[in-house]
Amino acid sequence: MKKNAKRMLSVLMAVLLLVVTTVSGVGMQVSAATDQTDLSGSTTTKEITILHTNDMHASVANLGYVKSMKDSIPGSILVDGGDATQGSSLATYTQGLGIIQLMNAAGYDGMVAGNHEFDYGTSQAITNASAATFPVVSANAVKADGTLVFANTAGNNGCNFIKTVDGVKVGFFGITSTETAYKTNPSKLEGVTFQAEIDTAKVQVQALKDQGADIIVGLFHVGIDSTSDPTSHKIAQEVEGIDIIVDGHSHSQETTKINNTYIAQTGTKLANIGKITIQVDDQNKVSACTTELIAESTYKESYTNDAEVSALYQQKMDELAPILNQKVADLNVPVFAFYNGTAGTRTSRVEETPGGSMVADAMVEEGQKLLTSIGK
Repeated sequence: MKKNAKRMLSVLMAVLLLVVTTVSGVGMQVSAATDQTDLSGSTTTKEITILHTNDMHASVANLGYVKSMKDSIPGSILVDGGDATQGSSLATYTQGLGIIQLMNAAGYDGMVAGNHEFDYGTSQAITNASAATFPVVSANAVKADGTLVFANTAGNNGCNFIKTVDGVKVGFFGITSTETAYKTNPSKLEGVTFQAEIDTAKVQVQALKDQGADIIVGLFHVGIDSTSDPTSHKIAQEVEGIDIIVDGHSHSQETTKINNTYIAQTGTKLANIGKITIQVDDQNKVSACTTELIAESTYKESYTNDAEVSALYQQKMDELAPILNQKVADLNVPVFAFYNGTAGTRTSRVEETPGGSMVADAMVEEGQKLLTSIGK
């Protein structure tokens, strides 16, 4: 009888262990901020997901898929690395506001201002940021009066914000490339200057630590172009305390790690959606991190195009149709040849094109008008 009792107890313990393991496994699959627990009951890690885009340049027809991906991961954070509001007819005719409205619908939690956010003028950039349901930040974009450009837009302090997921405080701060001073029309900047990226980043890391941030994420529109100084790589090398950099500006596809900082950039025009998965230890510090880029073909197969976002996009395009569908000329040559397969870049960068000539002629004509108006 004693032997049978021992056997029955062993079987019962085995069944109980199987049930506990199965239930725990199901929980890890459905939560973006999931506790992983050992048999003693002590918590070892939590998991946090950051989804990100950059340099969409108003190519937002696929934002419904971004929304669906975010909705599929409860507690996930969605951010953008800048240059979202310029680059299409929808952006031009709404001066970027239509893009912000679509990003609101997609559920964005924050973005950094890129250089092209200023293409419609600083006043319009502030108007767009005020219409966002998420913070638009740039800690180094400063008005002539010394205040931050995006301070007091929709309750935003203009430089950083914190998102709390499962008790973990994830702090974000924004940096806009100082190249903005000449990579957008200087007359549109209305006295705005851009302070040094590295110095600003050091201040922001400390500011977020003082606010109690457990994880620090740089939302950078800086990039890794060889002609840029600094690059996001250089900032990661020289600034301690940045756990992750969500980058933009150079249209690069990148997942790398430099000086304990994970850096990710998705390319351009939603060719990829970035996914950063962070393991957080019981001290709420990063214990591991993976960065991946999910290609357009993959995310379209894996997720549905959110009906609400898709309908809003179609509504906006329908409103523009009477303007965009007007016939203005008949041409027997292509005006814009966008890609040179041999050179591997835009044709207009390596040879003359009809479109390039047209734009150059227009610039000359407007320049002559300006000189005439000032008596030269």
